[in-house]
Amino acid sequence: MPTVPRLLLLLPLLLAPMGVAAQSPELVQAKARVVTLNAELEKLDVVMDRELAGALAGQVDTGPKGEFETTAEYEARLASAEEAKTRLEPEYQRKKTDRRKTIQDEIGTLTSRPYAAPIRIRLGTYDADSETFPFFVRTTKDSGTIEIPRAVAKEIKTNLPTLKQEGYWQILPDGSDRLVAVGVAHTSGTYFGLV
Repeated sequence: MPTVPRLLLLLPLLLAPMGVAAQSPELVQAKARVVTLNAELEKLDVVMDRELAGALAGQVDTGPKGEFETTAEYEARLASAEEAKTRLEPEYQRKKTDRRKTIQDEIGTLTSRPYAAPIRIRLGTYDADSETFPFFVRTTKDSGTIEIPRAVAKEIKTNLPTLKQEGYWQILPDGSDRLVAVGVAHTSGTYFGLV
């Protein structure tokens, strides 16, 4: 996997004033990789066509009829070029299909898992009947509900600033991301809520 420029690692810090949550270097790198892979997909046809043209140019001359070349020789040279193209095109089509699948598989792998990063949530008013807190994430403007047993709810709300809070992001196929869940770690367990 190619290295990610240092500037991309600073992206969360640069975006933080705009209200985007701090993201882990792993998430930033994975998002950058998805963007790079999408760019490769967009250029794949052009790149493979150039490779095919280069392979053909190395095998046969498709230039104009030479001054000392007979028409029969010229036509034979062009026929040879067309034959080589007919022979090489399926091979390059196969390579293109394989490369497209490899890229799409890598994008699928990167977008199918969650990426954890520190986050800060605010808890709303506890609902003792359903044993849930509504939660809000100011930096992403997301909200949801988190189940926390009554026995520890008051302690968690009181000590929330000192507890480990994590957001779980999913990378979308276009390279953007979205917050899908949050977790709050407490001595009694880690409690998760969906966005």
